[in-house]
Amino acid sequence: MKQPGFSPTIPITDRPSEDREHGSTLVYVALVMMLLLAVLSLVLDGLHAYVQQRRMQNAADAAALAGARAMAVGGNVGAAVAALATANGAQSFTWGYAADGRVWVETRRHVPTWFAGLLGFASVPVRGRATADCLPLTGAGNLLPMTINIRDVVLGPALTLMWEDQLDAPGSFGWLDWNGGAHSNAELADNIANPGNSGFWRIGDLIPPSPGVQGSGPVRTALERWIGQPVTIPLYDVVVGQGANTRYRVAGFGRFILQSFDFQGRDKYIVGRFIGEVLPGEVGSGAFDAGVCDLRLLP
Repeated sequence: MKQPGFSPTIPITDRPSEDREHGSTLVYVALVMMLLLAVLSLVLDGLHAYVQQRRMQNAADAAALAGARAMAVGGNVGAAVAALATANGAQSFTWGYAADGRVWVETRRHVPTWFAGLLGFASVPVRGRATADCLPLTGAGNLLPMTINIRDVVLGPALTLMWEDQLDAPGSFGWLDWNGGAHSNAELADNIANPGNSGFWRIGDLIPPSPGVQGSGPVRTALERWIGQPVTIPLYDVVVGQGANTRYRVAGFGRFILQSFDFQGRDKYIVGRFIGEVLPGEVGSGAFDAGVCDLRLLP
């Protein structure tokens, strides 16, 4: 028997539509995840590659400077470049001589990736390149108060630095007086013992002489300290002025190892061997190369 006003209802479901929406969401999420993974790989792997590229640049800088130093002092350039390039992480490198004898180095390394490997990029190549030179000094300090004509500089063999009768300034034995004031053996001895007293001199500057032999006991004692040691002196090209106004014109700087001296008898001398060496100082174009230079990275 039917009840009035009642009709049965049948629930309606759309499961095929919900399945389609759920599948679309999964595809969307997968695409977003792939995009995020790509961005993450670019950020993290890119940052890592940048750090490693800076490492290769530092390796190239160090290797180029080492090569330029070896070239300046007569060492093995290739060995110096190889030692510094590999010590700083380069997996491979090339080097050579650029114009004017400058040394160039290129370092290389393959950097393994983290996330980009999932996209098919297992490693990223990075490299660095640098050029260096050891440039002759145009200015220097910490000098011994003595000089020699720049034309007489010969690297290597023993060389008589100063002869009483061979300098261009009459009455001068080759001693220098940094301040041009009153001359004394005590002041000369102090300047020999303390090269920092020299101050800083540049090519073209005029340095006063300290006339006379001045071979007193304090001077000899100060010189003996430097036997077998490298010291730096200014080199002159011409002497200007006369008498109290005599000056040596600086034309360059030399590095030598003091070997012996003798202030007795007629022929008084100081003997040293000029060497090539790297020193801090001021550099520029047109400087005379007497074996003393300063290392520089070049653009």
